[in-house]
Amino acid sequence: MKSSRFSTIILLTVVSIALASCSFERKFGQNFIATEASKSVVFLEPTGYLFKTNLKNTSAPKGAKLKQTELEAIKFENSKFLKLISDSIFLTRFTEAYMAELNALGLNVCLDGASATDCPPRAHNFKITIDQLELQEFDKTITDEQYIYNTVYQKDINLEAVSMHAWFLITETANTNRQPKALYAENQLAEEIVKSGFLKSRKTGKILHQLKTDKLSLSKIYAMAEELGRKYASYSFDYILNHYIYSSYPKNSKPQRYLHYNRFTGKLESAGDEHFTRQ
Repeated sequence: MKSSRFSTIILLTVVSIALASCSFERKFGQNFIATEASKSVVFLEPTGYLFKTNLKNTSAPKGAKLKQTELEAIKFENSKFLKLISDSIFLTRFTEAYMAELNALGLNVCLDGASATDCPPRAHNFKITIDQLELQEFDKTITDEQYIYNTVYQKDINLEAVSMHAWFLITETANTNRQPKALYAENQLAEEIVKSGFLKSRKTGKILHQLKTDKLSLSKIYAMAEELGRKYASYSFDYILNHYIYSSYPKNSKPQRYLHYNRFTGKLESAGDEHFTRQ
């Protein structure tokens, strides 16, 4: 009986601590959004180069002994989309969307350098470096499978795809002694299947595979630049938000969750898997 009562006390204590931790998270998070975000300045250093890598299989000319750089050049020329993408257009659309979203989230943003003189330091000052952006072109293979007359039919489908890989450095300027760790994110855009399946030909009686897709295009890749600019700005804001929450916590205690601020609902919620990873 005593053991049962003791276990109940321990359980209630653990629950109380967990609830208190959640309360702290929301309290500090809401305080940052309501008052501290507007007192924060981000000095942004964009990248000036877009890396492009073609991962599709490309064979070198027979008998040719090529250096790695020469082989990469051949693969680049054999790409469908990478060779057509303008670095300046892609980077401009990404950076402008990134800055606009940070502003919409409540932060003051200036380009690092000459224009930084227009942004006097405030209570919280951060430098964000877009350290590297890379586009990779590849074939995304999926298998369509269907049972017809107790027989399994399979068809491998190669979908055109492009992925973006991004590395960021975020530092609080007041804490210059700490070496920033790279923050990483990646997303992909692929040709979409509209219709896929097997059917029996009326003429031959053979089982045929039919496929209809929404093709990948250059305009969709440029649109992805803007979409991911906004997405990674949200990741950056959440990183700064959670840094503030962590710094505000009482000693010998730490947050239990990594929070995301949804500016459309005005609410704090668990970020889940939607955040930067450290590298």
